[in-house]
Parts: sequence; structure tokens; C-alpha cells
Amino acid sequence: MADHMRCMLMDNLHLADKKNFVLGFREQNLRSVYLFIVLLLFGLTPRAARAAGTFSGNYSKGITAIAAFLAALFAFSSVASATGPRPIAYWRGSNGTLWTAGSNWSSDSGGTIPVNVSTNDDIVFSATGSSNSSATDLGGDRTISTLTINSTDPVGISGGNLTIDGGAGGFFYLKTTTAIATNSAAGDVIINAPLIVTGNATTFAIENQNTTLASLTTTNNIIKEGNGALNLSGPSTINGDITVNRGTLAISGNTSAANTSVKNGTLEVTTGGSITGSNLYIALYIGEDSGDNGTLNLTGGSINHSGINDFIGSTTSGTGIGTANVSAGTWVNAQFAIGRKGIGTLNLSGTGNITSNDGAWLGGLMDSDSDTASGT
Repeated sequence: MADHMRCMLMDNLHLADKKNFVLGFREQNLRSVYLFIVLLLFGLTPRAARAAGTFSGNYSKGITAIAAFLAALFAFSSVASATGPRPIAYWRGSNGTLWTAGSNWSSDSGGTIPVNVSTNDDIVFSATGSSNSSATDLGGDRTISTLTINSTDPVGISGGNLTIDGGAGGFFYLKTTTAIATNSAAGDVIINAPLIVTGNATTFAIENQNTTLASLTTTNNIIKEGNGALNLSGPSTINGDITVNRGTLAISGNTSAANTSVKNGTLEVTTGGSITGSNLYIALYIGEDSGDNGTLNLTGGSINHSGINDFIGSTTSGTGIGTANVSAGTWVNAQFAIGRKGIGTLNLSGTGNITSNDGAWLGGLMDSDSDTASGT
């Protein structure tokens, strides 16, 4: 019935109506989208709607019938007010280090047009000829949409909580966005401010050699992209999964996440760092799928998955390659699978210690006893 209703609706749309409908999607004209949804819900074809006055000059009949529903949708979603591009603010630092000083920001990359930075701006470091970027002071809690680092000068941010929301615009805004992006030529980036990443901002595209976050809390998954290194140096709570697609994710603080998957690139856990899994079944994958080639380096600290399973190499099918190098620290899990389907390699040396409470898969074989292995 629903499919028949949609066919009737599209069959009765004039060419101009169809064109406007498509353009409404492209331009995120949510008024058109809302109206289309209403028509579907109420089973109205455009001809019937025109008869009721919706598409004619007489709006009173048709609009009255759906006004309450439209009002509820507009109240529920803030997307309608955010259809255009978000403002971009470029740091120029001409008046010290304070984030809220208007003369410290420009609306153009050349740094010629001063602008007051506002909530939900896309923030870029830095404008041409900028200064004072190494110790910027938030002066309180701030919210931005995204953070991009192009400057070859070091960038430091502290002085309050920094929230990155990805410019999320409500119920219909489903596209994931990049929270932080750094250029390959960018200098060191150190964010000492507690960083809170919300909404659809899930990607950290790190191309420079050293981006350090002193504290990270997310409401969603995080994805490490880029060939550079992202270091979580302090307490981090990931309310979702961690995926490393490229480059290095270094853990030198206490970190909790549901699953951690190193598809390509490297996960490093160093002295003082720890990973605790919150998934009830599987927590760590190294080289999970066909074409993957992931590496874990445990050089200190701990991986605590005492009630859950960890895998090196593909888990069920494919030819994923996983390598774990354990030279120091401790790794505890429930079951341990090495090369169960793909190619898995464990290099245990030094003072590294691994305990598998319920046994280990070695190749295609299952050893059901508790196993402990230590380096030499």
C-alpha cells in the first residue's frame, strides 16, 4: 500500500514539481522534504493536495491541515536554520592569546577581515601572518563545529572545556564529519583543554607527526585517519568503538572503549597507558578483514579485556594480517585468537606478559585451558 501510494505521488508530480523536489534534497530545503513526508503520511497525491488548497494560491485549507505537524518537525530539528555553509574563523592572534578577543580571528585565510568567533564556527589555525598560536586560552568552555590545523607553528589550546560537535544540525543531519584535521606540514598540536566530541564528529584526520589530546570524551565512535600520530595522553572515555584506518594511535593515558579495531596502521600502548574494553564479547581486532594489515605495539601499560576476546588476524574469513609486538606491560583477555582465519603473528619479548583466562586459538586449533605467556 505504501509503495502504491508513493508511486501515485510521483506519477502525479509535474516535471517542475519533480525537479524542485530533487533540488530540495540537494539544497537541503527541508520545507520541501517535510511537505513530502506529510503527503506520504496522509496519503495525499499532489492533485488531492491542490484540491485541498496546498499547491494553489489558497494556502488556508491545506496549510491548516498540516501546520501542527510541520511545526512539530521544525521544533524537533534545527536543520532548517542551518542549510547554508557554516562560518569559518581563522586564528591570527594579533591581540594576544585569548580565544574570545575578536581581533584574534579573521573571516579570511589572509587574515585581513577581523571577525568575532562564535559557537559552531569551523575553526582553522591559522591565517597568514598569525602569531600566539602555541598557547591559546579558551577563557572558559567553548563549542565549535570542527578544528583544522594548517599552521606550521605549534598550536596549543587550554583554559576550559572544548566541545566539537561536527556542526550537527538535528534529526535529519546524518552525515559523519571530521572533528580534527591536521595538515602533514602542521607543527605539533597539543590540546590540554578537556576535549568533548559529540554528535556526528567521529573522524580524526591526523597527518602531522604529533597531535596530543590530554583528555577526550566522545558520545560516539572515533575513526583515526591520516598518516600522522594521534596521542591520547590522559583519561579518555570513548562511548563507542575505536577504529584505526591509517597512521598511529598512541595510548599513554587510561582509555576505555567498546571495541578497538586496528585495520591498517598501528596502535601503541606505552608506559602509563591502558585500554579497557566495555564490550561484553569482543574488544580488540588487529587486522580484522581481508586487505587489512594492522599492528599492535605494547611497550608498557596494560590491555585489560579479562571478560572478552581479542583477535590477531581475521576472525571468520578473509586474509587480514595482524601483528602484535609485546615487549613490556600486561595483556589480559578471556580468549585469544592468533591467525584463526587470516595471518596472525605474536612477538613476545622483554618483560611483556599475556594472560588468556579461557584459552587461546592458535591457528585453527583451540586450546581451552587458561594460558599465561611471558617474554624472555
